Amino acid sequence: REHVSIHRSSTKGESTVVGDNCLLMGGSHIAHDCVLGSNIIMANMAGIAGHVEIGDRAFIGGGAMIHQFVKVGAVAIVAGNARMSMDIPPYMIAAERNQVWGINVVGLRRAGLSPQAIREIRETYRIFFRTPAPRTQLIAEIKSKGFAAAEVQVFLKFVEESKRGVCRSHLELSQVPAGE
Repeated sequence: REHVSIHRSSTKGESTVVGDNCLLMGGSHIAHDCVLGSNIIMANMAGIAGHVEIGDRAFIGGGAMIHQFVKVGAVAIVAGNARMSMDIPPYMIAAERNQVWGINVVGLRRAGLSPQAIREIRETYRIFFRTPAPRTQLIAEIKSKGFAAAEVQVFLKFVEESKRGVCRSHLELSQVPAGE
């Protein structure tokens, strides 16, 4: 669309990749060495810094800014004007500054996931983002549930491989005393 900028790679032999059927709205910006999957929507004035990776069917809201080296999982939503410097797991809704607010149920239905898979993702969200415990313990608890949905395994792989750290629950952050 109008005034979109896409930068080529900053390194010889590397590339910036935009998948099929993406909608890049007015003024959106893709920096160098980014990899975008297919069916992604970037709303007006959204910007992603260098080396960002975005999974298929993600939505980046208007004015949202994503820091370099961040990964956004498939079917995730980043709310308008959000500021993200941590990884956003697949199927989540992220907002504000590095906060996860819930799961993208509408996106999951549109992607054709079964009701059972959506229930398992919802339970994975509840355990991972609503249970106060160390992340390694939360991952172990999710694995112990024996979920059948492949999407739960995708979520687990994403959070285990995160290099920048994973966004936290907005509820967890709202309980931090002022000044911390």
